[in-house]
Amino acid sequence: MFPKLSAAQAEANKKSAEAIRGGELVVYTAIEDKLPYDIEKIDWNVQFSNIPTTFQLYLQCLKPVQFLTASYEETEELENLELAARFIESWRAYSSDLEQSGENPWVWDQHGTALRTEILIYYLTVAEEAGALKPDLEEMVLDILEEHGEFLSSADNYHRNHNHGVYEDRALIYLSYFLNNDHKDTWLNLAKERVTEQWNFAFTSEMVNTENSFAYHLLGQGLFQGIADFLNTQNDSYGTFITSNLTEADNFTAWMLKPNGRSPLTGDSSESNCVDRWKTGNQTLVYASTLGELGEKPLERSRLFRESGYFSGREFWSSEDSADGRTAFDQAVWTMFKSGYSSTGHKHADDNSFILYAKGYDIFVGSGLYGYVKDDARTYITSAKAHNSVIVDETSYLPLQEGMEKTGICKYVRDYEAGYDHVVGFNNIYDGVQMKRHFVYLDEAVLLYDEIRSDTQHTYSQLFQCSKDTVLIESNDSELLLKIADTGYYARVKQLLPGTTVEIIEGNENTEYGKFSIKEGQLDYITTVKFNMPGDNVAYATLITIENADKEVVNLHSWNFDAQTGTFTFQKVQDGEFYSVHLK
Repeated sequence: MFPKLSAAQAEANKKSAEAIRGGELVVYTAIEDKLPYDIEKIDWNVQFSNIPTTFQLYLQCLKPVQFLTASYEETEELENLELAARFIESWRAYSSDLEQSGENPWVWDQHGTALRTEILIYYLTVAEEAGALKPDLEEMVLDILEEHGEFLSSADNYHRNHNHGVYEDRALIYLSYFLNNDHKDTWLNLAKERVTEQWNFAFTSEMVNTENSFAYHLLGQGLFQGIADFLNTQNDSYGTFITSNLTEADNFTAWMLKPNGRSPLTGDSSESNCVDRWKTGNQTLVYASTLGELGEKPLERSRLFRESGYFSGREFWSSEDSADGRTAFDQAVWTMFKSGYSSTGHKHADDNSFILYAKGYDIFVGSGLYGYVKDDARTYITSAKAHNSVIVDETSYLPLQEGMEKTGICKYVRDYEAGYDHVVGFNNIYDGVQMKRHFVYLDEAVLLYDEIRSDTQHTYSQLFQCSKDTVLIESNDSELLLKIADTGYYARVKQLLPGTTVEIIEGNENTEYGKFSIKEGQLDYITTVKFNMPGDNVAYATLITIENADKEVVNLHSWNFDAQTGTFTFQKVQDGEFYSVHLK
């Protein structure tokens, strides 16, 4: 049920178990602060860390029991299982006392109950095999699991159209086989019916998860794959159905991985290292994950997921395809454009935004994930102010269910001869304002053309969230130059139309801008650049170029923008020919 851990995961579990045995309550490895505790008097209602709801979720699901059980499997030290049993007994006493637990919503949270079910099954299985399971404890845990089965099978406790519901289904499937009681067939059939409904909601026809986040795309894949793997061991054909369809979801994962094998900060995502995570399966994903060592190289360098609201472009997939025929895999320029949504799950106000990576480093970043508490930090991280887009009058917007038709990708052109991709996204959620962003990807250059229409005067701000790996070298009202770490390369942003004034904000705890989160619970500070422009009907034409030490763009020789016709003309170094992109 619990998959074999990687060496890093096993080591993390071992350290967590050591801390727990040493009197520090660890429930989530991302929370670095440690809480001293006494097993005889655990405060199960404790509010701890800068993400207290996350702490409560993992405390109530008995994560310490999982850490200790996993540590036993690695070390065979029985004190791990003995302490895990005491945690279970303490929780049972607490949860049965409604005066203590009745007001705590996390005790019987759907997600937490599902996780707790799996952890208790895991503990019982390992403790029994170790000969360390006391009969009275076994009887108590089996009673708890019966109670959990009733909870998970109840329609009143089910979270439809959400990954939490899939967690419930997975736990109920495991429980059906584990208890093998009179409820087995009823629970199993119910869970499989609900999994089908969740599946139909969770993925678009392009097999992209609808929860607006790369991290939750991976989570959705993992949840359904875990169900499939388990059912396959039970010779249930439904598992084969899931597995065959999930292969298509791997294509999105492959295109979203940055050339260094790390995940992008889209939606509620923390950055993770995905290098070598996939060495089998979908061959495109294997290729992206192993940085070209294994798998099959894609034939194309860009991919549109129009219904799902994503575009991804990559300068090259192998060193042989780079401009000089030898540039390393992770040095390629990579970009992602985002506009539109089909659910509000984990949705940020990131329509018409983009992310840019080049020469081994992030240039312009997404906002990431700080936490789920609706505090000032989350309000900012999920707002349009934290993304590379255009905002109106220093405000953000709420991407509600009824706003789905007001944003998305409305046009896409790929010109193979000229070597560009032209994506057009729209965002009409701001009241009385219509915005279109033309996003033109040209390998080592990106052209933005923002068309904005309104019947009234506003102040618009075109935002750039500069990564911590960039250093601002020069700036004025129409241009800025960023140094990319110590690579000897630069990123330049140049306004091709007049009327903008620049504002540079160095983020700190007191600023309104300049914040992002690379992992849950950690708030970092960056530089936000704003190009402000007042008016009603206005336009930005902005060229972003990646330049070498001589301030040259490798693939473009010259360019010109005709404001009257909205035409961008450029000369390619490769063939010396002139090509045009018509934007208006």
